[in-house]
Amino acid sequence: MPPIDDGGGSVDASFEDVAQPPPPPIDSEVPRPDAVPDVVIMPPPTDGATPPLCDVLGPVLSVMRANGEKSEVCAGQLAAHTFTHALCACGDLALGSVRLVTGSFDSLAADKSPVGAGAPVGVRGSYPPAGASIGGSLTVAGTAPPRAPVSGFLDIQGDLRFAGQITFSAAISVKRDAWIASKVWYVTFASVERDLYAPSGGGFFGFTPLNLGGMRHERPVSIEDSCGCADKLDIAAMEKVGAENNHNLANGIDPAALSNVTTAIPPLRIPCGRFRFNSIGGTAPIHLIIAGRTAIFVDGDVAASDSFVLEIAPGTNVEVDWFIGGNLSVGGNAKIGDRTRPSATRIYVAGTQDIQLSSGSIGANIYAPDTNVSLSAGTLSGSVYGKGVSMPSGGNVIYDRAILDQGDKCEQPNTCSKCRYCNGGAACVNNTCDVCTKDEDCCAPLVCDLTLRRCQPLLFR
Repeated sequence: MPPIDDGGGSVDASFEDVAQPPPPPIDSEVPRPDAVPDVVIMPPPTDGATPPLCDVLGPVLSVMRANGEKSEVCAGQLAAHTFTHALCACGDLALGSVRLVTGSFDSLAADKSPVGAGAPVGVRGSYPPAGASIGGSLTVAGTAPPRAPVSGFLDIQGDLRFAGQITFSAAISVKRDAWIASKVWYVTFASVERDLYAPSGGGFFGFTPLNLGGMRHERPVSIEDSCGCADKLDIAAMEKVGAENNHNLANGIDPAALSNVTTAIPPLRIPCGRFRFNSIGGTAPIHLIIAGRTAIFVDGDVAASDSFVLEIAPGTNVEVDWFIGGNLSVGGNAKIGDRTRPSATRIYVAGTQDIQLSSGSIGANIYAPDTNVSLSAGTLSGSVYGKGVSMPSGGNVIYDRAILDQGDKCEQPNTCSKCRYCNGGAACVNNTCDVCTKDEDCCAPLVCDLTLRRCQPLLFR
């Protein structure tokens, strides 16, 4: 596994061990609201005070999906169930001649060192003719006719699930199991360290024997889309409903204040709660400071210019869920989120206009299921979920595994129909959130940790 280079030196330099104060105590006598009331007006928090209701579990969100499903969840649960991959493409993944490298770290752990694992990639469309070092599992659900042979070495630090046919002119190495629904050809070398699952007449074919560490299981194989693109969120509807209940009045924030900023304004500190803006943009600098568990709803477009800053204040109880009803554009020098704690910033975009990200200044998780997202060379800290995802110049994606724990502070639902409905790493077993006993209890790419009996990212150190 090649080292993860942030483009500016050693890997550790991008993830300095920043001491975070412990979260304030949660008042157990304050109940969690079961639903969002019609009108919610809360006073802003005062320094040193016990967190108000809006800061106990984070904002409650009305979740709406394209398939018609509706639910009410706390923001951390939505984040944990949405951002399960370093990269997710509902269409095709496009890579340039420079390799894609994914790795991960845990911003809330004592050891924040990046590792070349725990950062899966999911593709509903087709995989490109380029090698990569995938720090986790790779799932390719598309069955389009194969394009040009993959010319580079493909190193997978997890499981491989592949639905269509593909040819590797170089080597392919799989750290764990492989599920091959059709045929994979290779020229030089192929290795699967554990078991291979493939139908009769399918699997790996090459000039040299497959180096298989476990057993071959001959059976039909179907590859599900691990990104859940059929269940994608309806961001426009969620933004519209969420914006109706806000704390703007109590905090003296005008929804039009950031619509067309042409003269310098002081940094805007946004406390815990729910806040609405008509749009965000302008020619003058905009500096937002997130100071609690906050949800921001923007009715229209967000134009984050080169001088735009979204800052996450220190503290493990500080995070933001940002819902954009229109399009998002990001200047090359815009600074969004905290690269030492990307799990604290989650951005959901309803628009369809292409998004270009300068990866060196982003520490966030971006969900844009109807938008093509392009990443520049360098290191993106966080994750991307897009209609299509491209990295024309290659680069690194460092996934913050702490986002998978964001739902731990949320209440467990009484019933469940899918494993991602449960919190705290629980699996959905017989419509109840319970411990896992096998990998199949967990939604890929998560696997069952048989010691903790909870669904966890697949992590090799």
